[in-house]
Amino acid sequence: MGVHSDIKRSLTTNKVVSSYAEGSVDTCDGYSKPSPTNKGKSILNESCNDDKELICAPFISTSRAKWQKSDTQQLNFHKQDYMKMYTAFPSNFAEKWLQNLKRLKIAFCDELKVVFWIEENYGTSIPFNSLKELELYGLRNLVHIWFHIPQKITAFQNLQLLVLSECPNLYVFSSRIAKLLAQLQKLYISRCEKMEEIVANDENEIKDKIVLPQLKLLELQHIPNLRIFFGGIYGIELPLLASLKLNQCNKMKAFSYGSLRTPMLERIEINGSLYSSMGGLNATMRRCEGCLHFHCFSFADLKIAANNFRPNNLLDEGSSGNVYSFKGWIDTETFAPSKNGIGMPVAINLLNSECQREWLTKLYILERLSHPNLVTLLGHCCEDRKLLLVYEYMQNGSLEIHLFRRNPAIKPLSWDMRIKIAIGAARGLDFLHSSEYNFHSCLKPSVILLDGNYNAKISAFVWSRLGSSDGEEYGYVAPECIVTGMAAASSMKKQNTYSFGVVLLELMTGLRASDITRPVGQQNLVDWLKPILSQKTKLMRSIIDTRMGGQYPLKAMLLAVQLSLKCLESKAASRPSMKEVVDILEQIEAIGEKQAGH
Repeated sequence: MGVHSDIKRSLTTNKVVSSYAEGSVDTCDGYSKPSPTNKGKSILNESCNDDKELICAPFISTSRAKWQKSDTQQLNFHKQDYMKMYTAFPSNFAEKWLQNLKRLKIAFCDELKVVFWIEENYGTSIPFNSLKELELYGLRNLVHIWFHIPQKITAFQNLQLLVLSECPNLYVFSSRIAKLLAQLQKLYISRCEKMEEIVANDENEIKDKIVLPQLKLLELQHIPNLRIFFGGIYGIELPLLASLKLNQCNKMKAFSYGSLRTPMLERIEINGSLYSSMGGLNATMRRCEGCLHFHCFSFADLKIAANNFRPNNLLDEGSSGNVYSFKGWIDTETFAPSKNGIGMPVAINLLNSECQREWLTKLYILERLSHPNLVTLLGHCCEDRKLLLVYEYMQNGSLEIHLFRRNPAIKPLSWDMRIKIAIGAARGLDFLHSSEYNFHSCLKPSVILLDGNYNAKISAFVWSRLGSSDGEEYGYVAPECIVTGMAAASSMKKQNTYSFGVVLLELMTGLRASDITRPVGQQNLVDWLKPILSQKTKLMRSIIDTRMGGQYPLKAMLLAVQLSLKCLESKAASRPSMKEVVDILEQIEAIGEKQAGH
């Protein structure tokens, strides 16, 4: 759906000239324009009759003079109070003039931010149920097509064609709006740079899968940040979809996180190449170059891989009972399930069906972030409200096992190994801090996992808006969080630094951050040891983990103690950045290597 270049060059005003085309309609490169032989009628003079078309544009360049001399009137945008957004058709205006509108096209109107806005107190009549075709071109500041559609409204139910092109600031439309589009047959979207998903999951309104029962043709082109069509967990059904075209949507990870049903889909074109739909749409996308993303597993396959989720495959259980982690085996190349001990081991996390936000958050974060010191997500599954995530398997388990669980089969960690683990965790945290997102990561030994070579990887982190302190995190939470009960985004990085300081202290002492079995005054590790950390004799006698057998460089140990004190400063501003922490830890590691003669 291209747009004629002459129309682009004709942009001279932010006001809209509106006309009803009563005669023939010329078509130029996919864009329909009124014939210059017809005289326009003002939108302000009469309401739309059946089968009429409304075109809004500054003017059509090939008939500029005649349009300017015609009987058209300028239609100014309506400035809504909320967010001061210019709106083309607020409900009070639409109810009066657009009752029978069939086709609507809007092009190159820079002020426009919202197309449709229906007030909460709107009546029972529906002004947009007659609309069959909607085309939007070159609206550079458009943010919402449907900004506010109240729950009781059932508008747009006869819309059959939707075209969106060159709207760089346009966001997704909600899953509730998608529910209204029961008659939508053709959807074309191109050059909408901000779009990361087409239909956004609105968990407060939709508790079921999305169905577009009449959609037959879907084209998505040149949407560089598009990652998924529908990001909800309940899945989507497109029973009549026969043709799908994807072009230059190279970040698209999958069509849907949840279940996907496209029984009639035969033609799939991705970046100019045709593909068979055998194995399903998500499977087809995985085979395409430029569509590298997580594997979408079926629940049946993961059940086989995890040996029917039997207790002897259980790796760990979340303290609140919301997450169970099982060991499974899959084929290294195809990711198909395999027998125990054959192929590649994986960790399969089975989440409670109530953990929808956590499931989506992890997918959202991990598809954007990759680092050697973050646990790698390999795939996901969402079927019949079963939520699963598949991670790389970490052979040596969590740091908690090695520090606190007394098991004769587990060797005590040496000093060099402890510093290596600290450096890996610090690098992972530093990477998260350097990203564009604010993360709350209450770092603790249970979320630091170790691979076969004892390389540390962080396995649990969430956005700051989701992070809050709870009983389990007591002992790792910074003082400012304890006061507010919530991790504030403004000081998130310094709060993470505090948590790291606690873990560093645990690495040196082999003692838990919080332990009610210790004597009164020693139950909180930081409160107990902070006053004596600077006293060398008490330090050696009181806190150094005896399981190291005294095998550590004294200078390196003292530097590590000083670093932990810096991280545990009461004032957040006085704590070092994680980049500074990494630099100091690397110096500590170098001291040990020098003493060992490496």
